[in-house]
Amino acid sequence: MSNRVINTLTGDLAPVNAELEKLDQNIKDKFDRVPDEGQANALTEVLDANSNRIINLGAPENGNDAARLKDVQVTISVVTGDAEVIADTWDELRSLIPTDDDNKYFRCIERGNAFYTLQPEGYVALAGDVTFANGRVGQLYVALGCQVEWFGAVGDFSFDTLTGTDNRAAIADACSAAVANSHTSRVVFGAGNFLLDTDGGTITIPEGVEFSGVGGVQGRLPTVETVGTKFCIKGVTNSPFQIERGSYVHTFNVDYPFQDEDPVTPVDYPAFIRIASGFNGTKCFFEDITFDRTNRGFILGGATGLTNIHGSFYRNFLRIEDSSSLIQVSHCSTSAVWHVGALTNTKAFQQDNLVLFDIDGGSDGLTITNFVSLSAKVGFLMQNGDVVNYLRLGDFLFDGVMDLIENDTTVAIRNAQFDNGTYRAFNDSGSTFRGVSCIFDGASEASFTDQTIHFSNVRFKVSQTGFIRVNSGVDKLVLSGCSFEGWNQDNSTDVNTSTAIVLNSSDCHITINGGCADNTVIEAARNTDFLNIQSGASATVTGMLIKDVNRFIIVAGAASMTALTATGNTGVNVTTERVLAGTVTRELLNNNF
Repeated sequence: MSNRVINTLTGDLAPVNAELEKLDQNIKDKFDRVPDEGQANALTEVLDANSNRIINLGAPENGNDAARLKDVQVTISVVTGDAEVIADTWDELRSLIPTDDDNKYFRCIERGNAFYTLQPEGYVALAGDVTFANGRVGQLYVALGCQVEWFGAVGDFSFDTLTGTDNRAAIADACSAAVANSHTSRVVFGAGNFLLDTDGGTITIPEGVEFSGVGGVQGRLPTVETVGTKFCIKGVTNSPFQIERGSYVHTFNVDYPFQDEDPVTPVDYPAFIRIASGFNGTKCFFEDITFDRTNRGFILGGATGLTNIHGSFYRNFLRIEDSSSLIQVSHCSTSAVWHVGALTNTKAFQQDNLVLFDIDGGSDGLTITNFVSLSAKVGFLMQNGDVVNYLRLGDFLFDGVMDLIENDTTVAIRNAQFDNGTYRAFNDSGSTFRGVSCIFDGASEASFTDQTIHFSNVRFKVSQTGFIRVNSGVDKLVLSGCSFEGWNQDNSTDVNTSTAIVLNSSDCHITINGGCADNTVIEAARNTDFLNIQSGASATVTGMLIKDVNRFIIVAGAASMTALTATGNTGVNVTTERVLAGTVTRELLNNNF
């Protein structure tokens, strides 16, 4: 580490020089082996790496240098007193004719310096072993992990020529060896661009295997940087990987081909990873993975944890099937990919189902925290008659997601919690989308009488229509400290789209505690009502600030005034004669504002 240079101050600042010299000496002492003697950069205590790896070490040059795994393997023969045979290529290694009287140790440079030991006659070769020209077998030495390069994997894909070695067979062999070997359950990749031609089949990552690359993710969208191991996907028939329970996949970059901008529909690549269905006990974990232009990132059929996943997609970030439970997503960011259509030459969604979280099969526990989405058609799509027992979205930014929640007519959401987030229905070109942000249109269950949706400290911003509509399937809607800004930009006269919140369900009660409804950005003449209560619904509204809203609360249809409690609300520029529909028009305003 180079020495610091401290400039000498003059004039009135001259007394500061002595203090700077003290700081300089203190820093030197912290980094010196022996203070004041210039022996820098030595540790005086144990360094705890906290289970992390130290990578990209150079080859050792003297006895005090750190040794890499491949350096240790190369020197095994020295420890045993036997010489080793070094083959440059795999074909050269297989052409050898070793006997018990000859050398028993071999190394292949082309296979990532893989090390082999000659086995007795009759030994049956396993994945990764070498069979010599005379039928004898050299057993691959495996200690801390099965390096895919030992099995013939080559990270040689070229983005210029779009050519490279298909690595599916080598990776599958490495997985088999990791399961068969009692010393490890790890499959390890070096740096490089590894081609996977999925038309040839899917690779299964066995139960309990750690699947590890190098490099990884730096930053979050839109400034994610990726280095190290990259999968380059080719083929449209199969998902590249299927994962069994208890596996851990981490530190990879995934790159799909650029799509042609002319077709209306992009190439339908299968999901990058499919979780084997039928288990919800032992989790699979994914961490430090980036995607570029994937169609679907993950299809989940069991308990799963995803952390630090980032990338762009054409259809789904994540699809949930087979009633998966205990799914946790944290510190992830995504961006939907749009196309330029050949006929319209305008940006448009290319799939009807461009959805972040496609829940088709129900879910018992879906928790998403620290999540950023930069545009999509739907945040959460609930469908096909399933039950979502618990959904939590916390510390989120949904910027450019047309609909935060969309249900079909048969889905029941038993409980949902949305905390500390911002929702804005803008796309990246600045124009707004048509659509109500959260549509609850599910089926009530007689056996579950407390289907509750919570929004806490959520900021709803900018929609051509309204923000929340409850048609059915929700018993309680609770909003605490939420703000609503800029709805009905399309100036619709339809109550279902011109109002920020609409309760069409006869069984729903809404509770609003604090927060703000500010429609200053909309022209005053437009229809910009805040809350509409239809017959059978009820509401409690307390401590709201209402600004530049046409009508505060509408008790519509056959709804009764007794279904409404409003206290402690304040308003600015609320049209007095239109506070309530029906026979009472000024009572609520007089009691609150």
